[in-house]
Amino acid sequence: MRKLILASILSFGILTFSNAQTSDSPWAVSLGANLVSVQDDSVDSNTGFGVPSLSLSRYIAGGFSVGVQYSLNSLDIDNVANDYTALEGILKYNISEGDFFPYLFAGYGLSNFESDPNAEGLFPSSGAGRTYLGGVGVNYALSDNWNLNASTSYRSSNEKGSYNHLQHVVGFSYVFGAQDTDNDGVSDKKDVCPEVPGLKEFEGCP
Repeated sequence: MRKLILASILSFGILTFSNAQTSDSPWAVSLGANLVSVQDDSVDSNTGFGVPSLSLSRYIAGGFSVGVQYSLNSLDIDNVANDYTALEGILKYNISEGDFFPYLFAGYGLSNFESDPNAEGLFPSSGAGRTYLGGVGVNYALSDNWNLNASTSYRSSNEKGSYNHLQHVVGFSYVFGAQDTDNDGVSDKKDVCPEVPGLKEFEGCP
């Protein structure tokens, strides 16, 4: 129940980061699904499919953005069902810009592999571990604000009760935050006539 409440709150405030996330449109939100696979030869596990993966990020400068990501999943480890929860702070760098562009990211947070449904808290000590992660991703622009994105990351979380693992995320992103004084759909930084409503084809002028 606590996980569902937290996910609902994040979903309300949010809708692996997005197209043209710059100082002009600094905020990006993402919603997707994730795959998790344990990278430990000492255990037998499957690949878990889970939803949601939620993220919120803000552009800083020079192609860098900072944000947070929250993920839920479930997978079997040694024939025992485990609920997976992850919450991380992430630093992202856009390698290029355009309709199709890759990015790199790294982060730190907590991952929880919990097989006890009665354990209290999102990150009980019996299954949670500090997590370092690094990965790559790509965005494909569907429109000025919407993107399709995919990412993969390796996560080091080898404390007792947790495991090193891979996470793959596929979802949609939305960028926002551009100022548009005349409400014509062209941001002030691109609008040649920022105080007079116009057309995108005429750079915001009538």
